Amino acid sequence: MKRNRDLHLLENFIKNGDLVQARRMIELNITHLTTPRIRKQLSMEALTLLNMVVQYNDSSKDDTHSRKTQLIIGYMNNLARKGDLMSLKRYASFHDQLLSDPNVYKLLDSDAKIFIVPPKQKE
Repeated sequence: MKRNRDLHLLENFIKNGDLVQARRMIELNITHLTTPRIRKQLSMEALTLLNMVVQYNDSSKDDTHSRKTQLIIGYMNNLARKGDLMSLKRYASFHDQLLSDPNVYKLLDSDAKIFIVPPKQKE
């Protein structure tokens, strides 16, 4: 029953033009919404948005990063711009595994790169 309510809410968000809430709803229920039975129930607009979110969040592509990764990097860049070094160091230590990827490290601003150690290159 809850799933039917989620589908109804998703359709209403799209109909009203609230694509931010629709995207959030899709990201929270992505595994459920990508099943063939549910995909058949979606309108063309909802299906298009679902396909765009799935394609955007696809981690197999090297040139795009997930929304979560982009938010983390954006927050680190913002902390570096503000000069909040203690928070930046603490936050970077929580996400050290993410920052060990050279492709993700490239997304940091020059301000943040000054304070965050670059990842070691593979030999």
